[in-house]
Amino acid sequence: MAILTPGLAVNSAQVAAVNGTFTAPSQIVFWNPTAPGTGPTFLSNPWDFAVFNHSQLPGLWKVHGLPTLAIDKKKHAGSDGLAITANGYIPGPVEIEGLLWTPDQWAFMQAIAPSIWRRPTKDAGRKFPVALAATIEHPALALWGISKFVVIGVAPPEPGSIRQSMSIKIKGIEFVPIDTKTRTKTAGSPIPLAQQLQPQPGSSLSRPPSETDGGIHGAAPDTVGGAE
Repeated sequence: MAILTPGLAVNSAQVAAVNGTFTAPSQIVFWNPTAPGTGPTFLSNPWDFAVFNHSQLPGLWKVHGLPTLAIDKKKHAGSDGLAITANGYIPGPVEIEGLLWTPDQWAFMQAIAPSIWRRPTKDAGRKFPVALAATIEHPALALWGISKFVVIGVAPPEPGSIRQSMSIKIKGIEFVPIDTKTRTKTAGSPIPLAQQLQPQPGSSLSRPPSETDGGIHGAAPDTVGGAE
């Protein structure tokens, strides 16, 4: 019997699969019909499955991702080290890989496949990648704040790491909406504290108090103490 995580949003196809009434719209023959594997359709440990667009994927899944920063490096003549400027965030590749070994897992994968691999229509193409962005949930991706991606490629099933299993790979790119604000941050040699505290020419800090605030106590020097 399939297992669903308590509290996880599921769709009607998942419920039907759990109840044993699920049938894929168009059946593709299972790779080993005479000696199929056995086990739950949906695993219960959150580290063992992925959730695509709020639907748990069948079988065992692992994920890969690599977000990075856009970096400029500049070396100043006659000095050691580098000035490193971060020019923004680069959405990295996201890959999820599933292992299927039972007929029920295979049947459900066939049913959900059209929602995973979508060829953009002309209208969707104008909105790309927003129209093709999908949510993806897995603890490993959540650690780095990755929650959406755009599927850019899928691999046909191929023999998996365990006997009588098939592996399916789904490749994508993290989806991050365009930020119109330019954000840069440079890491380099710090400015010495003495230089930071040195008054700049023309500033009020470069003139004596008598020229800026009327003396130490706020009165002109010739009136302090009642002198005329």
